[in-house]
Amino acid sequence: MTSYFIYNLEQCKLLKSDDIKYKDCFKLVGEQWKTLTDEQKIPYNELAEKDKARYLDETKQLQD
Repeated sequence: MTSYFIYNLEQCKLLKSDDIKYKDCFKLVGEQWKTLTDEQKIPYNELAEKDKARYLDETKQLQD
């Protein structure tokens, strides 16, 4: 998963409690993402790197 997608899922869960439609949520969260600084994106980038490592490990295990 990308850092943007991780952020999007997290934020939509928070906004979904306000009975907002997913397409509207994605649009709103996309605008929020654009305003985040690189520093604010660090936690999401780290989660994305961990997920990428997990994925690569799982695919390697399948190949063995």
